[in-house]
Amino acid sequence: MLRLRKIRGISDGPVWHLRVLEIHGKDPVTPYLQEWSRFNREDFKRIIRVMERLSKYEKILDEKHVKQSATNKSIYEMRAHTGKARIMFFYVERCKPYNGRLIICTNVFEKGRGDQDKAFQRAETIFNHFNQEIKNLEDVD
Repeated sequence: MLRLRKIRGISDGPVWHLRVLEIHGKDPVTPYLQEWSRFNREDFKRIIRVMERLSKYEKILDEKHVKQSATNKSIYEMRAHTGKARIMFFYVERCKPYNGRLIICTNVFEKGRGDQDKAFQRAETIFNHFNQEIKNLEDVD
């Protein structure tokens, strides 16, 4: 089962609504945001600023803040520039009831811990699963 969950502390922007995609009740992003808010405050602030910017503008392509996957152009990474925190995401242009505009956060990556290519692959797998299951999507703001 897929569910969209609002990210605590992030308001819906005029262009995009940011959501975390839960799969079978598991939220792959919020625990990391909570951890960063406690133990890596600078990265947390940077990621939150990127989220806020993303919600306000059509698309941000400044690689200091957002990097597009080399293998799947639908997958992106928001970045705490000069920090370690990364959140993988994709855009959804048409999704009711959000006026059709969603940024869906799928998973995280920390620079220096793990494999960035695998994080992009995981996001791509989630993206494909989302596209197959979109009709069964639940919203739990």
